[in-house]
Amino acid sequence: MEQEKRVKDFRKLYRAGQALVRRHKYDQAIAKFKRITGSDLHTLPLPDAGGETTVVEGAESDAAALRPVYVQAHVSLAVCYTEKGMFQEAISILNRAAQIDPQNADALCALGYVYRRNGMVDQAIEAFEKALACNPRCARAQKSLAFLAMEQGRYDDAILLCQEAIRADPTYEQAYVELAGALQLAGRHAEALEALQKAVSLNPKNMEYLLRAISLLREAGLQEEALPGLEWAASVCDEPAIRLALGECYLDLDRNREAMEACCTVLRKRPRDLRALDLLQTAYLKEGETAQALRIAFRLAAICPQDPMNFFRKAVLYQQLGDVRQAIDNYTRVIEMAEENDPDLAARAREAVELLDSLQLRQMVTLAADDPVFRARLQRDPVEAAAARGFHLSESGLAALQQVELEQLPSLQLQWLRRNYH
Repeated sequence: MEQEKRVKDFRKLYRAGQALVRRHKYDQAIAKFKRITGSDLHTLPLPDAGGETTVVEGAESDAAALRPVYVQAHVSLAVCYTEKGMFQEAISILNRAAQIDPQNADALCALGYVYRRNGMVDQAIEAFEKALACNPRCARAQKSLAFLAMEQGRYDDAILLCQEAIRADPTYEQAYVELAGALQLAGRHAEALEALQKAVSLNPKNMEYLLRAISLLREAGLQEEALPGLEWAASVCDEPAIRLALGECYLDLDRNREAMEACCTVLRKRPRDLRALDLLQTAYLKEGETAQALRIAFRLAAICPQDPMNFFRKAVLYQQLGDVRQAIDNYTRVIEMAEENDPDLAARAREAVELLDSLQLRQMVTLAADDPVFRARLQRDPVEAAAARGFHLSESGLAALQQVELEQLPSLQLQWLRRNYH
């Protein structure tokens, strides 16, 4: 009865330690596992596969029940040590586990993992091969050897090893992920996406690897190859990140209407999503719908009023629509906001204002030279006179206008502008 209680206690300790590992509380998990590995379980007669031991009645069944927990506690303890960078401690505890149960493939795989993390590649390969000798269908060992083969540039070997791992365990998600990596490195992009789709079908909530692979394809300029994977991912998963990646891909392929739909799908659920708004604005611009792009710019500026880039975009769009007043006002606001934190953006805004002022001043001087009434009004009230003709100057532009000798305009050359406008 006491021995049965002991088995239950150690199993409870092991489950508690595993829960702590999942929460990345390694120090607390180590304390739990040490209560198992530091116990006197190793003094129990753990029966070998090829021999018998003389034990009291019931002890052999208790020992057999405790063996997996005891060995696995060593493995989990080693995982904690590895995550804390304590590689030698991890190797030592796993060697002990291998002595207790030399045929335990999980312990050998864990040992290989620690060796690999510590840069000891030859020892890692040896450990994984020992695991396969113990269990020829150990999918974890095959997948791990595939990873090392990829690192050594042996992509064909890696592909074969991953395929063996999948045959051993068709539900092993990581094997499909490693297979996709090997196929991609071998230039077999379509097959790589197919492998990742199988991984995601096993775990639809995890699209990270698929998105990473698609990102690599897009960076390589293979937009057409990336698109089917993204469309499939969007059909099985409603994650905004996938919809937006699909929208970006559509934009790169000039399928702007489809990009708009992808962004709007996200915005229906997340109306303040900045990335979706930014992509939607780009799609409108590519379609020549400047007014719609300006509407999005207003939404972005309302959501992030401290970001000068939002007002810079508004200014550019107003300029494209021919609304000089709003363009200059927004450029001026950018200069005030970005002068200290983003001097490059402030300089771009200042150049835009100078260009708009310069163009207007040239037009005003030309009109004033031919129109004495307009010239007289400019002399009395330049701001009102300019506004009456649809002009809008910045403060610097008005200062430049006031330096013009208006009474001499009929004979004035236009070179004054470059001289006076600063």
